[in-house]
Amino acid sequence: FDRQMRYLAVSRRYVIDYRLPSAAQLIGKSHYEIFSDTPQHRRDLYVKVLAGEELSHEEDQVTRPDGGSDWVRWSMAPWRGGDGKIGGVLFFSEVRTEQVEARRALADSEARFRAAFENAAVGVALVASNGEILRVNNSFARMLGYSAEELSAKTFQDITHPDDLEANLSVLNKTLNGGAESYCIEKRYVRKDGSIVWVSLTAGCLRKLDGSVDYFVSVIQDISARKLAEARLAERNAQFDLAHKAARVGCYTYDMAARTMRLSRASIAIYGLSHSTMEVGAQHWYARVHRDDVQRLRDEHIHAFKEQRRELVSEFRYVRPGGEIRWIEARSLVAYDNTGFAVRMTGVYIDVTERRKTEDHKNFLIAELDHRVKNALACIAAVAERSRAYSKSADEFLSVLNGRINSMANTHALLSRSHWEGICLSELVRSELACCTKDKSALIEGPKVDLAAEAAQPVAMVLHELATNATKYGALSNGRGKVLVRWRRLANGRSRPKLVLDWQEIGGPQVAAPNAIGFGTSIIRDLIPYELGGTVDYELAGDGVWCRVEIPAKWMNSTL
Repeated sequence: FDRQMRYLAVSRRYVIDYRLPSAAQLIGKSHYEIFSDTPQHRRDLYVKVLAGEELSHEEDQVTRPDGGSDWVRWSMAPWRGGDGKIGGVLFFSEVRTEQVEARRALADSEARFRAAFENAAVGVALVASNGEILRVNNSFARMLGYSAEELSAKTFQDITHPDDLEANLSVLNKTLNGGAESYCIEKRYVRKDGSIVWVSLTAGCLRKLDGSVDYFVSVIQDISARKLAEARLAERNAQFDLAHKAARVGCYTYDMAARTMRLSRASIAIYGLSHSTMEVGAQHWYARVHRDDVQRLRDEHIHAFKEQRRELVSEFRYVRPGGEIRWIEARSLVAYDNTGFAVRMTGVYIDVTERRKTEDHKNFLIAELDHRVKNALACIAAVAERSRAYSKSADEFLSVLNGRINSMANTHALLSRSHWEGICLSELVRSELACCTKDKSALIEGPKVDLAAEAAQPVAMVLHELATNATKYGALSNGRGKVLVRWRRLANGRSRPKLVLDWQEIGGPQVAAPNAIGFGTSIIRDLIPYELGGTVDYELAGDGVWCRVEIPAKWMNSTL
């Protein structure tokens, strides 16, 4: 006990002797709360010991919390701390009720024993030191499905589950060797029908005058229902942990005074900690919070505590062992003491890394879409303005503008179909020639080449202007000409090969150079050099138009 007579440590024997709750339930409780009927003279004894006296009693009658009483041999002495001051009371007791009552009223004690043995709700057995069953009560016989006579012909080894026999023999041998007077274990028995029954076995030995064990008195309680409940609880807990791990949700409790954090298994998985880690210090935990989030997280906590907020939601980055960064959402309930001081935080940690990645990707897509829409609108505006400047009438302007915008729209559709990862050159060429060529009026040849998304529109605009001019003035204007479109890869030393595309018109009317250069011709000659850093050779020869476009390798995807 401590100086206030609160339990600090309790032996199993003490719990069994006084029919008390488990040791874990006693720790921290007052002795007077458990033994509420403690008389004043006994309380005075504790005061004397706390003053430094050592006391003992050979036969003292003690009233148990359940109202019964025992004859007890006890001794008390003060215990001292490192500073020499008395810290509390050491209490040693031995229940000697049987011995005392046997000496005072042997016959009466034997009668009561027989009545308790036969009528006990729990199983009771007398077992010889070699394991032979000497006597059992009816409760134990019913528990195992045998008659009392059948059990008397067996040993406890015969009815013990094979997997539990070694542990049972170990504690038994310790008692036989004088290392203990009793033991308490949980074990399984095999019933007559082969089924299993879980029991709590408390066995005490009676010794002969020479100190050897005469026989054991065993008290057996059926705990099968409890074990089944424990198994179901363990299964539910395992399912709960699995669900938490799958959902990336873990629980925690933070003790402000101790500055320690208790973590669930799911939290351990989120943080990438060792499976044996169930508790971490605040300093160790904060050391893993991303350095850009530490101060913000502290400030959020301090602000919430000042306002005595009961709920707190925070998001921060946590650096796992190995350097991986995970986004964590903490949802916490804060407990305060009577003075308003925060004493404990309990809550859940949710791994929201994938959500944050999705949000970042969405924001990126929105920004990218905004950028592309702005570029497209700017391009359309520029094309519209230049087309109007070079058109002779409103009808011509609308026709030219409509063709150019349709070309841009078709290219955009091809890019969308490839998720803006690039565009096949063959598809692009065929798309631009589709509306102005017949089955045999165009010859398209070249290897598999994928243009980068950024290069698709400039190349498409050049192809559109070439196809439009061929339809109006060139090889596609008289129904007899042809357009040949070929491309190849041309190596240049150690660098990646560039793309060379040739446009040639044959069989059309003679082509004369115009008096003035139009907007379409400007696109053909200037757009590729300006946008892609390539080169363009464009000739209006008498036998047809010829154009060569060279595009640097950086505008080709890896397939080139």
